[in-house]
Amino acid sequence: MKQKYFVTFLFSFGFILTFGQNNAINLTGNNGFYFSGPNGTSDYHLNLSNFTVEYDFYLNSVTNTNARFTSNGYQSIIRPIEFYIDGIGNSVLRLGDGTNTETIPGTPSFSVGQWYHVAFAVNNTATKNIKMYVNGVPIVDYSFTVSLGTNSTSYEYIGFGGGSSSNMDCKLDNLRIWSSLRTDTEIATNYNTCLNNNEPNLDYYFNFERSNNAIIKNQVINQSCKIGVASSNFSFSTGTGCTVPYGHAPITLTGDYAGIYYYVDDVNGKPHYKTDDFDCNCISAESLCDFANTYNNDIYEMYWDNNQWVLIYGGCTWLFTTCENNSDLNSSFLATNTTDSPLAPCTGWVFDQATASGTFTSDDCPALSNTSFNSEGFTLYPNPSKGIFLITSNEALSLEVFDLLGNTILDQKMDTPTTSFDLSKNAKGVYILKVTDKNGNASFQRIIKE
Repeated sequence: MKQKYFVTFLFSFGFILTFGQNNAINLTGNNGFYFSGPNGTSDYHLNLSNFTVEYDFYLNSVTNTNARFTSNGYQSIIRPIEFYIDGIGNSVLRLGDGTNTETIPGTPSFSVGQWYHVAFAVNNTATKNIKMYVNGVPIVDYSFTVSLGTNSTSYEYIGFGGGSSSNMDCKLDNLRIWSSLRTDTEIATNYNTCLNNNEPNLDYYFNFERSNNAIIKNQVINQSCKIGVASSNFSFSTGTGCTVPYGHAPITLTGDYAGIYYYVDDVNGKPHYKTDDFDCNCISAESLCDFANTYNNDIYEMYWDNNQWVLIYGGCTWLFTTCENNSDLNSSFLATNTTDSPLAPCTGWVFDQATASGTFTSDDCPALSNTSFNSEGFTLYPNPSKGIFLITSNEALSLEVFDLLGNTILDQKMDTPTTSFDLSKNAKGVYILKVTDKNGNASFQRIIKE
């Protein structure tokens, strides 16, 4: 049985000791990325009174409709906005109502081989104005005349690419859609930073993190059921902008059930890892529920079931009228590990199929061994420990221990070659040790209380 605990890691003491990821989605040819309305339905509407679209792109090569963002009505006529880079590097920005279109003048050219951030703030009131920004700088300020429809207008497609008319060879990252008119200051200040994911009027934010497969989670809090879907031929590569911090390092599995397993929350008091941070329950459309099982998209999970670590298939199954997580349907085990460790282990796994095999690696795994930790100037051992940790050093040190919320657990000086500190009265789990020398140089080490 799974019992979940959702954890937010906020470090208030001036550093974040986490493992980060910064992914982008790589699209080629006529492949695309589109997103849905609430509960996985296709009924998505922009706020056509005022809206802002922003994203990052990187041109891998020159193509005729590269880095394209579009929202189309029926027959693929622009409604209300389209932007792309043509075959000689010039950009094209158009607005439309599904019948008539208007090309916006003054848009810049872009080069292959570097990241750009673009933003489009559209005022569709009586003012009828669009502003375009590149890397936070206003480039276009234009009054348009075409009608953009109403807020009840629905779309045949909204996202990157857009069918056979697209020819993409680019990386895309940090797609944000706002149901408001973002100001010059807001765009310049925030385009290259992380969001809290609960900002007013933020409808969509796709950063392509914690994913191996085609269904992408909307990062906006309480909006995650508005999902994104990549077409069959795509890949992930290094992105730009905000780097997402993790509480625990990912686990990479090669061989059978391969993928990068990302920490998403806690189950039964221990970390829960998934190849894709996505909850099937929010989907109300059977076609999207089945999508996770197409294009060879295999989704897996790893968690502690109160008796052992288990690896299971974690995709979606349409059950009568609802989309269910396979992990909630007593999914059979693909592999098990009886090691009672605070974090998922990298050794000791037993696969259910005799022919199956795999290799687990993680930056967290060395911390689970009983070897000492050697850093320049000091040695820490044992780690993990049931309470008593020893440190040896040839110089005076200051020791601080924090929990994962940034609360100070211990603060002491070390004036002898060997000293110890005691966490036996603290809860089992991961803590952060900060060691500072007499010159103010600090080292950080993850320690584990068993």
